[in-house]
Amino acid sequence: MFPSFFKAIDLKLFIFFYLISFSLFAEDFLPTSFSTDYEESFKSAASGKIKKSFGKIDYKYPKQIRLEVLNPDPSTFVANAKTSWYYTAPFIEGEEGQVVIQSSKDLALTKFLDSLKKGLKGNEAFSVTMKADKLFLKFAEKTKKQLQLQEATLTSQTSEASKVTTLAGFNQLELVHLDGKKLNFKFSNFKSNVSHAVNHFEFKIPPHTKQNKTN
Repeated sequence: MFPSFFKAIDLKLFIFFYLISFSLFAEDFLPTSFSTDYEESFKSAASGKIKKSFGKIDYKYPKQIRLEVLNPDPSTFVANAKTSWYYTAPFIEGEEGQVVIQSSKDLALTKFLDSLKKGLKGNEAFSVTMKADKLFLKFAEKTKKQLQLQEATLTSQTSEASKVTTLAGFNQLELVHLDGKKLNFKFSNFKSNVSHAVNHFEFKIPPHTKQNKTN
């Protein structure tokens, strides 16, 4: 399945990432590019069971991102400064897949990640507090509406979040939607300043794919 929070914003979608501590206000906190594996988990409202998906995220500043869900239901989201593509593979071999193509100029996800490049001190989108290995992020009202999220909690790989100096220092994230639903993420194999291929943030549409273009 495509990560559940991607269904709400700009597809409507959002994937949210890491943040700060007192030592993280430097401009090099967000690398020019990165790649990371992730595991998403959430409790099903229908069954009460924990459901999981696994995938990979690639990012390059500015406004370029590629998110691939590898298991259990493969799908791909790719965006650059002009265009975004959301591709879902066919459920049965031989059937058509589907891709939604739209402008990416107002994409909340890349706007947010790009904003981290300048550091987070005095950022009007959210406020930050820390306790032990936790970093608590509360969104301003305008940001809540844009992202459909009320808060996020990040967990560092050390016992003190305030001593983390790079994006890679956080490996867990909890997102709380406006309706109270919680999504949990674990990140692994984080690599900074990755050299992505020139066309990595363009999606090559496979044969036998239905195309839906939106404004």
